[in-house]
Amino acid sequence: MADKPTILVVDDELSIRESFTLILENDFHVETAASGETALQKASSLPIDMAFLDIRMPGITGME
Repeated sequence: MADKPTILVVDDELSIRESFTLILENDFHVETAASGETALQKASSLPIDMAFLDIRMPGITGME
């Protein structure tokens, strides 16, 4: 069986990250990040197939 695709969920709200994880974890490997800075670190070190980004966060936003 092939590895599951990896989705990165980036949101500063824990409840949003947890909800996405619960919804997606059966079919995907889910990585989460609470900030844009952490998301950039993960994206540069892990093979990410898709990302869900919060566009309004402190620091680096999803739009950036």
